[in-house]
Amino acid sequence: MPHNIYIDCGGGFRQEAAVRMAFGEPGVKIAALASVFGETSAGRGYRELKELAAALDPKIRVGMGAKGPLMRQPDCLKLSFEGAYTAGDSKTSGEEPVFEETGDGYAWDILYEEALKCGGDLTVITLGALTNLAVALFKYEDLPRHLSRIVMLGGSAGAGDVLPFGEANVVRDPHACAAVLASGIPVTMVGLEVTEPLGSDKDAAAVAAALVPGAAVSQRRTVEVETVPGKMYGRTIVDQRVHLEPSGCVEVVERLDREACLGRWERAQKSGKGETER
Repeated sequence: MPHNIYIDCGGGFRQEAAVRMAFGEPGVKIAALASVFGETSAGRGYRELKELAAALDPKIRVGMGAKGPLMRQPDCLKLSFEGAYTAGDSKTSGEEPVFEETGDGYAWDILYEEALKCGGDLTVITLGALTNLAVALFKYEDLPRHLSRIVMLGGSAGAGDVLPFGEANVVRDPHACAAVLASGIPVTMVGLEVTEPLGSDKDAAAVAAALVPGAAVSQRRTVEVETVPGKMYGRTIVDQRVHLEPSGCVEVVERLDREACLGRWERAQKSGKGETER
């Protein structure tokens, strides 16, 4: 079945293999890519994604994403992990692309435009903070009717990686994640439980869960996000009570076909290296 996808990237070239993996799947069309603050600044990520899109297919649109979270992070978190939003990230305005010259626009506007074009058949894959998606939901109230589903790389049903219970992509903007989970759009959460065994190849998990039939085994759960500053900040609270009927609109991935992920991931990496050598 053909898939139209939109990918939010928080790492620029660091997530090139994930984009190539999606691009190489039969029947998949990448409608747009977008940067968001994270492992790199939004401006740098935008420029790197422009280069990548030009190499893959010039028709792929690229959006400039959010430079920081919806709300200011607690002071104790500013330098607590790599890629956290800092004051320095907001001082790159002089280096940011000028949209009037490129013909591109902001991530949330492009997402909405592509969702309308796809007539409800657009899957969103987020490989970073969910800020762009939250802004789109706030700006376009009818957006949920035009999206098929969201596959989110992030969250955890247990321990975190940058805080005791907080996973990096959620901790960067827990308010955005809470808004997305409350939108009613079907969400597949690919959390630490299934991505940690993949190490640096964790982006492959989200792409596989979105595009490879049978690659992910999930359970429908109710998931909430802790937004109060403290040790629980950014925690995705997954209701795992087995005596209750499954509820909520979040499919929490519990098992992943490692071979399906890594096989495609390795081919995507080789594709990128081959192109660079040429």
